[in-house]
Amino acid sequence: MYSGKDIKEIRNKLGLEQTNFAEKLGTKVYTIRYWEQNPDAKIKEKYNSILKDLIESNTYNENEKKVEEDFYQKIKDNLARIPFLRDAVALYFATQDPAIPTIKKAVAYAALAYFIMPIDAIPDFIPITGFIDDAAMITGAIAALESMITQDHRDKAEEWLDNL
Repeated sequence: MYSGKDIKEIRNKLGLEQTNFAEKLGTKVYTIRYWEQNPDAKIKEKYNSILKDLIESNTYNENEKKVEEDFYQKIKDNLARIPFLRDAVALYFATQDPAIPTIKKAVAYAALAYFIMPIDAIPDFIPITGFIDDAAMITGAIAALESMITQDHRDKAEEWLDNL
């Protein structure tokens, strides 16, 4: 269950004005103001699924943006150091495929965003072990999306890497 404090944090994280946020929740602006002014206020359960969807959508968008901005540089900087690179690039090409459902792309973007982050469970700058957690994330995403990642995605990855 969400509280007024959660509402303010969620709205700020989403970067929405109170009016836009109220519209997305299907409520009035004064309700949003009340919640935000009363951090202990309990939010009715009917808003839980909408709030969850807004949060998940925002996470997807953040991951997608991070991947689109930083993926190429991460690959280029680590060509010789990462044994699972071809899988990561094939996963990236799967995210570009309009035939892949958004929910599946969300899994791929989450794994790729984790891979791009230099500081994670095992920071990438640690010799030998730095990419173990990244490999686990990519391998997990590949396993989860195995039926979605086609030979075409793998061929594109191979060609793309050959041209770097």
